[in-house]
Amino acid sequence: MKRGRARLLGIALLIAVCPATPLRSWGGETPADAQQPPTCVAQELARRRQIRQTAPADHADAALLRHVLDAQQADLKPILRAADENRVASALNQLRVIHRQRPRQRFLQVFPQETLEETIENLDKIAAATARQGFHFKDDPPHPLTFPLDWQADPFHDRGWRFQLNAWHFLDAHLLLHEKQGDPAYLRFPVRVAADWAQQHVNNEQNHAFAWYDMAAGRRAAMLAKILDAALGDPAVTVSDSELLALLSAAHLHICYLTDASQIAWHSNHGLAQLAGLLALTRAVPELAGAAAGQKFAHGNLKKLFRRHFTSEGIHKEHSPVYHVELVNFLWHLLDTDVLTDDEMQKLRTIAGNNVVSFVHPDRSLSRVGDA
Repeated sequence: MKRGRARLLGIALLIAVCPATPLRSWGGETPADAQQPPTCVAQELARRRQIRQTAPADHADAALLRHVLDAQQADLKPILRAADENRVASALNQLRVIHRQRPRQRFLQVFPQETLEETIENLDKIAAATARQGFHFKDDPPHPLTFPLDWQADPFHDRGWRFQLNAWHFLDAHLLLHEKQGDPAYLRFPVRVAADWAQQHVNNEQNHAFAWYDMAAGRRAAMLAKILDAALGDPAVTVSDSELLALLSAAHLHICYLTDASQIAWHSNHGLAQLAGLLALTRAVPELAGAAAGQKFAHGNLKKLFRRHFTSEGIHKEHSPVYHVELVNFLWHLLDTDVLTDDEMQKLRTIAGNNVVSFVHPDRSLSRVGDA
């Protein structure tokens, strides 16, 4: 394990012992029925459809913008008034002004990947190869990413690959580079990918097996948080009004889905991914309808799930050293990025992190017991 992670755990572990793929992210659980989106998603898409059908054609975007914003927030009244008057550009510019007065948020990787500790040089190579050659995962050859993207692609007959595609795994390097370098050029590709996803899944109501897979939605939400935080708050990032409206609509739909308790994977670490993504997204764009309630829901339940995953002595309950390290790393990352701020969780991270030494051999390799 590289230096940053070694400092976290207080011991030099090789990153190879901690798989980069999320825990049980696609192996044994069945995604939602490809023919039917989750009920909460279907209901929100129906509301959007009704708005488009009832609003005058040249007022539909304004009506949809008003729909995704929280009408209860007093600070948003001028923005909502502009939307009511069909001044979409003015409304979005006012939203940008609000965000430019805030500090930028850190990018949360839902379950930290190897890229979190890569050098700028290597990240740049990964990002360039992705944009040029396509999505490269495991030992499979790169799959071209041509627009409009085929989100149902399954070139290798691999559920894990399909999950990673729909979790936007291939955007990690671009988003980390933007955070580290501040170059707006690194946001161009992620914005285009997110807008493409929104066009197909929100506007065109496309659905398939991995469109709303629990872990994928959680990871996407965290990436949308980073993209929207930059798109709204960084004057150097150029995003068209149509793209921004698409991103806000996608974010709102993710909030609708992730605040539906019946859709949360309470029984597994997938629920942690969902709640973490929701927390990052609602903190990044608190003006969205449902964000305030979503933030409270995510924060409280994320703490409950972490408590449920560990014993009072700070041992992960899935009886696997790999899972223990992965969950400790994820909790550290949530705290380090300030997505989660909580003294109790800081204490849990410290206790559980100190326990890692119990799972390590003298050669610094991790015990390979359990189901990972």
